[in-house]
Amino acid sequence: MNGKYSIKLCEQRFSFASSHFLIFDGGERESLHGHNYSLAVNGSGQQLSSGMLFDFTKLAPIIDRICQRLDHLVLLPANNQYMTINDVDTNYSLQLASGEFFTIPKSDILILPISNTSAEQLAEYPCHCISRELDEKYNFCFDQLEVEVAECVGNLATFKLDKHDL
Repeated sequence: MNGKYSIKLCEQRFSFASSHFLIFDGGERESLHGHNYSLAVNGSGQQLSSGMLFDFTKLAPIIDRICQRLDHLVLLPANNQYMTINDVDTNYSLQLASGEFFTIPKSDILILPISNTSAEQLAEYPCHCISRELDEKYNFCFDQLEVEVAECVGNLATFKLDKHDL
């Protein structure tokens, strides 16, 4: 008999409150605003160890750390072609293609290795973080790992990472 198992963690504590703005093609941006985001993580595979796909109690702290890392910060994309981020003493200076600029204290910013702070890419970032930590810490990899980010009830995005994509 062939089949797949999956586990899903979607606890209320897997949440973070952050602000961001999207930068659209051409360099136009939306206003700086915030969301109370929530994360759900689903992993699937075929192999069980001790009757489990993977131990919930080992995965939950990884998700907690990611949420804590993202919480109460302005999230910025490191790789957006329409924005330059300059390190200026205790601040970051953001220069946009539109001519606008911001200066924000470094302690209020998290620069992420993504091209935009869309819900889709905010799902991709933790997916890669979880996958990397599972491999490094437990020598484990799900056949498929899926992270869902909700900006609010009803607005969510999902990123799926297949084992062969690693």
